[in-house]
Amino acid sequence: MNRRAPGVWLVAIILGCSGAVAQAADGAAFQTLVSDWYQDDFRAHPMTANYAGFHDRDGGMEDVTVAGHEAERRRLHVWLDKFGAIDPTTLSSGDADDREIVIGKINAGLLEEEQIQPWRHDPGIYSAMATE
Repeated sequence: MNRRAPGVWLVAIILGCSGAVAQAADGAAFQTLVSDWYQDDFRAHPMTANYAGFHDRDGGMEDVTVAGHEAERRRLHVWLDKFGAIDPTTLSSGDADDREIVIGKINAGLLEEEQIQPWRHDPGIYSAMATE
């Protein structure tokens, strides 16, 4: 019987598990990033936090000034860069899907802020905020 065989198997097992451990670490870091994104989004949009069931920002409103919209565009671009820098192949399939969902949400916000700009054309936005 070859005495080196158990050692070879142990090395093979350790090397095989190292990818799973690295992916789990990447997954934990990704989940923290997603959590940070939502906390930041709820800070920027307290009414959205309220609708989602988080009432620590009750009574707060979005900054609807021009400076507030400029800050929102900058905020969204920072988050888009963070999520865009993540290689989806390093994530589990569920986390890769979550990454795409968050990127889609960020891109939708950028479309609204940079192209559609309803706050420039629809005064009903302001009265709706006061009545919700």
